Amino acid sequence: MADTNSVTHSLTHPVIHTTANTGHKRSFLLTVSFAFFTTLAAPMLSYGWDYRLSFNAGIEYDDNANAAPKNLEQDELETSIGANFGLAHSSKALALDMNYSGAYSDYKNDVLQTANQITGATDILWTIIDEALTWNFNHNITEALANSSAADTRDNQETRNIFSTGPEFNARLTKVDDLILSVEYIVLRQDDAENETPTQQTNIDSERTSASAVWAHSLSNVSAFSIGYSAAETRFDNDSDDAEFQRLFAGYNVRLAIGQYDIRLGANRSERGSGNDSFEGPYADISFERDFGEHTLGINVTHELTDSSIGIDNSLERLSDSNFDEVSIVERSSLAIDYGYRSLCRGCMLEISYLFDREDFKQERLLTQSTDNNQNRLTASLSYQVNSTLSTTARASYGQTNFIGSDREDKDTQFGVNVIWQAQDQLSLIFSSNYREREVDPSNLNGNYDGITTGVRATYTVN
Repeated sequence: MADTNSVTHSLTHPVIHTTANTGHKRSFLLTVSFAFFTTLAAPMLSYGWDYRLSFNAGIEYDDNANAAPKNLEQDELETSIGANFGLAHSSKALALDMNYSGAYSDYKNDVLQTANQITGATDILWTIIDEALTWNFNHNITEALANSSAADTRDNQETRNIFSTGPEFNARLTKVDDLILSVEYIVLRQDDAENETPTQQTNIDSERTSASAVWAHSLSNVSAFSIGYSAAETRFDNDSDDAEFQRLFAGYNVRLAIGQYDIRLGANRSERGSGNDSFEGPYADISFERDFGEHTLGINVTHELTDSSIGIDNSLERLSDSNFDEVSIVERSSLAIDYGYRSLCRGCMLEISYLFDREDFKQERLLTQSTDNNQNRLTASLSYQVNSTLSTTARASYGQTNFIGSDREDKDTQFGVNVIWQAQDQLSLIFSSNYREREVDPSNLNGNYDGITTGVRATYTVN
């Protein structure tokens, strides 16, 4: 049976996971130094602290590094070195999960610029009063696609730093009723992509403050009903108008040993601009997860109003799908389906996912270009554990994006294979090969290209 407190807590506190990168040499050196010195100190930490440290080096050949049409391709040979550091702790008062990676890449033919990258995330949950008051600290640093209408190349990625923190207070009103109050403060800082001209460098840093109040009523040990209200304000570090949001919703969730489902239905309202442009619409967030023995199935449906500064879905999960160069109110609808099959063959795991995503940017008179789009993507992967030291993964994906305002359609196809050989307990080798193809309609936009990358990477794990 599920714990009642965990049922009510999940109504207001969805789990967010992201990974990250940056391109600054100073940050790279600082992070590697931090990993090194923390590793030296880790054995002296008290019981319950776990740390991880590994080093890696690799080489990769790309026959079309500039993602250019036929006869304009430029090949490139990339060599890279890096390190990964992680720290974890779990106790009654503190839960910490930290993981950062640093990498240095050099390019032989100078098609791409030498780059330093940092990837990482930190999640901290501090329990101040048991079952009553907690405080969250989260940091994410990510490198994501800067312009979704251009080719996905290294120089079309921009660095984003996000820090969020805030308390959550749970007041137990009765044995089955809780009042959950929370406040969150989020700071977003971002750099420009290398291929952006000065006129294209329009990224805008922002800060967001939000608060919510939720009444949760436990119907049983595995189910709960809730009613909630939330408000948020986003402020931008230039002359862009602030954005305000309100949401009222009712929810119901169930937690079982074989799965769970959550339903939230309500209404959104947003205001932005000196003219007090206001938008209203329905809000829905429905998720279903079920384990059918050898099969797993997950479904999520979302419809909401949000702003483009923090992520199209009002969270940190889908940063790479957002157009941060445009600041606007966005109405978003999405459907995600994930299926897994564990017994296709002995040692096999099949995973299939489908995503539909529609982004409707409001306040079009304030935009530099029409960014409304529909996206469909189908992805499949098959993992096979050959033996105790050898495994392989094959994957394929097909995506189609329609830019509604410009009557444009982008199609991309990708195939890839990875082979992992655990040469020793601490040493592994990864061999990879990937094919990518992009087709843009109308063809006069000259966006068509294809390319193959092949490489090998060695990883040595210290702990």
